[in-house]
Amino acid sequence: MVEIKEIARRVESWLNGRPRNPYKVDFFITERCNLKCRFCNFPLLNESRYKKELTRVEILSVIDYCGENDVEIVGILGGEPFVRKNVLLEVMRRIKEYGMTGSIVSNGTLLDKEAIMNLVKIGWDLIRFSLDGMQATHDFLRNKRGTFKTLVNTIKKLNKAKKNLRTKKPTIEINTVLCNKNYNELPDIIKLASSLSCNHVYILPMIEFTEYSRKLRILNEDLDEVKKYLWKAKEISTKLNLSTNINEIIGQELITKSNRMDEIILPKEKVEDKNYIPCFLPWYTMNIDAVGNVMPCCNISSLEENMRNKSLEKIWLGKEFDEMRKRMLEKNLSEECSRCCLPLTDENRNLRRIIGEKWKKK
Repeated sequence: MVEIKEIARRVESWLNGRPRNPYKVDFFITERCNLKCRFCNFPLLNESRYKKELTRVEILSVIDYCGENDVEIVGILGGEPFVRKNVLLEVMRRIKEYGMTGSIVSNGTLLDKEAIMNLVKIGWDLIRFSLDGMQATHDFLRNKRGTFKTLVNTIKKLNKAKKNLRTKKPTIEINTVLCNKNYNELPDIIKLASSLSCNHVYILPMIEFTEYSRKLRILNEDLDEVKKYLWKAKEISTKLNLSTNINEIIGQELITKSNRMDEIILPKEKVEDKNYIPCFLPWYTMNIDAVGNVMPCCNISSLEENMRNKSLEKIWLGKEFDEMRKRMLEKNLSEECSRCCLPLTDENRNLRRIIGEKWKKK
């Protein structure tokens, strides 16, 4: 809640004509991955992009910008970030040297002893591991045998390192992509996450990127069955004192809306509400992909800005970002908004509760 209140303060500063630097910067250290998950879009990318990835020096310049410009949180994404382990570990150390909060998302299959010890020793804040079912299901969805066992062993080793160094960092969370192959395993996922001392389980409606992902879609006729397992998982998580987002999933009827998130971002009843802003991200978030393109979020690809051609400061305060902010004020969503990820819609909803009537269109 402290984080949300600070974001709200920065957004309100923009309202009053005082631009602020981004609160959060997410960047893709690579688009490469050691897995080819059945629902993922990264294998569809042109491999020629890999040769254009930001260099070590360019990535460190991003961290320096963040550290010198009041950025609070830096999120590292992929691909699988640990594909670039040597660069990654240096980047993570730099983030913590600046005193910023660091988060990373990983499939958990490439963390060796050195990586695990580095995470703990530098006081890394948060790591989210992808867990999409019990052994057979997880391995199937991740498209490689042995990934479940490797992931579980990685988490156990990380917990052991934390215990040995007497620290609670990094916090460990789980991301689970919900589909028709794993909803019946949600209660078991909750139990496993608890046994592995995870702090939170985030259930994510699957976004349909590939032809195969459409085969994993949860159909309307399955909704009652899916909700039954969600409620059971919720009951177990309450008993185990494990935080989840299950209430949000059920309450907003998100199970089958993974490619219609624009309906959540801009409900019909809010279209005529002059004080309703569908998305606040352009006012507090900067997203940088693996080749240096700069956007408000990972879904928006229409901005033609790249950090190799212009400084991050000029991009943030420049025409393209201002146009995106204007579009949000006008409720003019991009096509990509239909594939918004749930954590961002939740963050926007929480922001809206705090800002409320303070936001007045100029």
